[in-house]
Amino acid sequence: CTPLTIISLLLFGCSHASRTEATLAPDATLELIQEATSTPIAIRYSGEGNLVFLSIEENGYAHLFIQSNPPQAQDLPLTRITTGNWNDIAPALSPDRTQLAFASDRNGFWDLYVMDLQSGNVSQITNSPEYDSAPSWSPDAQWLVFETYINDNLEVSVVSVNDRTQPILPITQHS
Repeated sequence: CTPLTIISLLLFGCSHASRTEATLAPDATLELIQEATSTPIAIRYSGEGNLVFLSIEENGYAHLFIQSNPPQAQDLPLTRITTGNWNDIAPALSPDRTQLAFASDRNGFWDLYVMDLQSGNVSQITNSPEYDSAPSWSPDAQWLVFETYINDNLEVSVVSVNDRTQPILPITQHS
């Protein structure tokens, strides 16, 4: 058995292709911050296919990975893009293919984060004790719609990605 055969895959998203796949221009470079493990400093992708972002659980924590689809020897192999003693789940690629939204419990609560795929910088978007997950982008990449638990109910809300002074806008408020 290889390690990949015993890893449980956690694929988040729906069947809509833009949720988990994106076509990048040839020779696109994704610069990533190097962390305390084998996370690469930069990912060089020279293919013209799609990229798949997924969350894979290993060693008790779920982390985000990227791979070209279909996998080709000359393209990007399965590559970790997050690591740590926390979980990163529910990746959603922005419409302009420059940012990746995801949910993480890295600060003790499940909140939304956005990774800039050129620099690797991660920004926290929500900050509450509520469970925030399953982000999806607006067509202009200015807003994230997401699920959140409020008063023991799973609700839908919207948050600005770029203007943190704007309040989170609840879309549903029903049990």
